[in-house]
Amino acid sequence: MKNNQLQRIKEIYNLAVHGEVTPMDLDGMSLHAKCSAIYEVVDALRQKLPQSKYGTARHTRDALSVIVDSFSASDALIHLQDQRRSYFTSAMNSNDYSYHRDVIGNWQDIEDDALLETTILDISKLHAKTYLLGMADVIPTKYAFTNTPPDMLKLNIRNLGGFTGNLKENRGTIRLEKGGEAQFRNPAFILNTVHHETTHAIQFALASAFHHGQIRHDHLLYDDARMFHALEVNKAIVPSGLIKETERHAYEHQVHEVLANSEGEALSAILLDLSR
Repeated sequence: MKNNQLQRIKEIYNLAVHGEVTPMDLDGMSLHAKCSAIYEVVDALRQKLPQSKYGTARHTRDALSVIVDSFSASDALIHLQDQRRSYFTSAMNSNDYSYHRDVIGNWQDIEDDALLETTILDISKLHAKTYLLGMADVIPTKYAFTNTPPDMLKLNIRNLGGFTGNLKENRGTIRLEKGGEAQFRNPAFILNTVHHETTHAIQFALASAFHHGQIRHDHLLYDDARMFHALEVNKAIVPSGLIKETERHAYEHQVHEVLANSEGEALSAILLDLSR
């Protein structure tokens, strides 16, 4: 990274911790510089630096919101999601997935967790395969169903699931919580969660394809793959648990979270409708 970009990161960090960040302050910053700034400001919040000096970190969380809002998905990706959602719906409505629709329709009456978990795996894999077709390879993904005791879950943190990926090994893990407030037996909740996390797996697959030189400049989703890769390598993630419940903009408006929330809500609603 060039020296002028390193200086910009320091400037944004100081503004975020000690003052105010405006959209104009980000002008001229590279993609990786903005990602690095997110990482540094998140680290300051973790260390409670703003709180220790000013008694509050609200201005720093507001600064994160400004930086986060400077990222956006391409029109091509938005259009692709809409198109592939239609393909996914057609596939789920076919005879090949009639059994899965039956399971979803009777979700709360089925006592066999293994059957529910298998159904989740199948529809998640269909989601990833459909959305990545012709765009990037589906990465090998492990599914981990956890049942954390309620008293072990951190207070005030939505801990329903998560995705983690390894760029070097080109693989990922989707974790789905069955305990606490996860409401595994509520199909609307669990389907929303699995498709939310599957969307993160799709984003990571694009980042990994970019990382391994499989996405060139003329690729339809080049800009998006480059952005997801930059977010990944710079660890530019605003954790849900770091943001107050009353100030969730910086978490919820992250481009990857906006896309995942959209798909989680849309696909879970479609599946419930098809399974009636």
